[in-house]
Amino acid sequence: NTKLETLLTRCKEAIKAHQEKQVDLVTERDDLIQKLNEKQQFI
Repeated sequence: NTKLETLLTRCKEAIKAHQEKQVDLVTERDDLIQKLNEKQQFI
């Protein structure tokens, strides 16, 4: 039972870390799209 609780806690932490990383990646992607759009306006 304790092993299951430990596993569940580790899974929750992994999910939380993954979500935070995904937010960072989406922000970075949007920033790159913005820069690309700005460069395309000059072409």
